[in-house]
Amino acid sequence: MRCKFCGAEIEKPYREWDATPRKKPSEIRIKISCWECPSCGKKFRTATRVWPEKKPKARGRAKARGKRKGPGRRKKRGKN
Repeated sequence: MRCKFCGAEIEKPYREWDATPRKKPSEIRIKISCWECPSCGKKFRTATRVWPEKKPKARGRAKARGKRKGPGRRKKRGKN
């Protein structure tokens, strides 16, 4: 990151956190970073949007039926 005031290179922020807006918490996430320039000593913040990863969609009949039942959910019948 470059300083907004003097243009010096800054390696990493001294503080960062994630924020989510109240209206659409599942759609948008914002990463806020606080920076301090080593040459001029001024502090500033940056906000970056982080888009959520898209989940793969189910295809075919499994989508209409709901969740698939895996092999571990079958009932055992009789004694083997």
